[in-house]
Amino acid sequence: MARILRAIVGLVVVAALGAAAWWCLRGSPPAEVASEPSGPGGPVDRGTDPASPAAAAPKTLACASACRTIDPALALGPDEERVVLACFEGLTVIDPATGEVKPGAATSWTTSPDGKTWTFKLREAKWQKKFGEGFDEKGTVKASDFVFAWLRLLDPALKSPHVHLLDVLDGVQPLSTDKPRGEALDRIVTDLLKAIGGEDAPKPMAPEQVRAFVRAPDLAVTRWLGDLDAPEAREFLGWPEDRPYEGGRAMGLVKVLRRARDAALVAAGDADAHVGVDRGFFAPDPRTLVVRVRGASPWLPSLLARAPLVPVNEKIVTSKRDWAFSKAENQVCNGRFVAASDFPPPGTWYVSTDAIWSVRVSLFKHAKHHDAARTAADRVTVFVGYGADEVLRGYALGRVGWILPSALPLDVERQIRASTAAGWEPDPKAEAQRYFQGAARGAYEVPSGRVKVLRFRAAGPFATRAARVAVASLASRDDLAARAGAVVPPGLT
Repeated sequence: MARILRAIVGLVVVAALGAAAWWCLRGSPPAEVASEPSGPGGPVDRGTDPASPAAAAPKTLACASACRTIDPALALGPDEERVVLACFEGLTVIDPATGEVKPGAATSWTTSPDGKTWTFKLREAKWQKKFGEGFDEKGTVKASDFVFAWLRLLDPALKSPHVHLLDVLDGVQPLSTDKPRGEALDRIVTDLLKAIGGEDAPKPMAPEQVRAFVRAPDLAVTRWLGDLDAPEAREFLGWPEDRPYEGGRAMGLVKVLRRARDAALVAAGDADAHVGVDRGFFAPDPRTLVVRVRGASPWLPSLLARAPLVPVNEKIVTSKRDWAFSKAENQVCNGRFVAASDFPPPGTWYVSTDAIWSVRVSLFKHAKHHDAARTAADRVTVFVGYGADEVLRGYALGRVGWILPSALPLDVERQIRASTAAGWEPDPKAEAQRYFQGAARGAYEVPSGRVKVLRFRAAGPFATRAARVAVASLASRDDLAARAGAVVPPGLT
């Protein structure tokens, strides 16, 4: 459960930021409308009640966040995903008020009798780009845009943190797992042969060489060899620190790694030829997307509402590459809002955990969106990289309506909570503390769910699948979930 402060929250889990903005703004008091936000301390409208006479006027919703990209495949954390879901719409959406799955880019879907084939029918929709005071249409949203986006997500070169999100689909896992495994094992083999002087006359590796090789961050040897069910791999990972690793042993390991590499690359090559064409997911026509899963998955529509699985414009992303999401002039969206903001150049996003730049992300209402009538805010401005002092001062002055959790350091959130204790006094040397109690008075908590998938390397009696299944069958998943205050998704086995 995520604890979220109103002083620290923006937009209520924005599965559709427009709908969430309407839901949040409805109870807000009328405010003067500002045409141009200038920052957390500047003149920004906190929103107008849509039912009021002023509702027809332009409205700007201001919030603070740590959103550093609108690239769906690279967005990290719930705050970035909220902004992505404001700009892009997936096949389905989650109603922010009820949590129910509703049609998004797809108007309807059907399933086969065995529950393994899902067919989604897309609505007529256009890609939109901000152009001057209006918008410019950039073609029709097609099923192939989903196929392109999902294949891009699975590309090891992109290094998406969501690469395993589609593993439940038929035949997709070789792309998310076998392909990077084969490429990684090939690098390990190449470097291992260099370390022993080649195959013709292999030399022993000194103990410190073995340790350095295993710990090399660019090779991730422990990760890739630890997944192999081979005694040679386990031996190498646990090699004694006082003995040299003989050249003959190294060549035995090379042979094992080559076999594993070749098997992984063959599986990945087969998947490359079929996934997106006739396996996993594919588009038989521009308005139809077929999704095939490995087993009955009644929860699939909720999975497809996730931000990493929204479509992207194939033409723009192919031609602009890294700059497709970083430059305002290239940003093309199909969601409730259209982004028009320059982000820092790719490669500078995550230099450190400290804010090294600040940017104002501007989102403009997409008036032709199929559900535009429920999008109250004409504009959303997200202030990114501003310090805690500025953010909290802006909130105290009524210039910032919501602050997302990532906009403030965790220790500041804790201090805001602590400020409610009797006798608490702000530190006169810490400007931000002057605003803590005001922020605490506006705090509320929104429950959120999280799914964790843990992988264990089984050994001994648990090395066989039959043994693991037998032990797992002794436990009641519902009972474990109830004890943890969680639920087991229907059909998830």
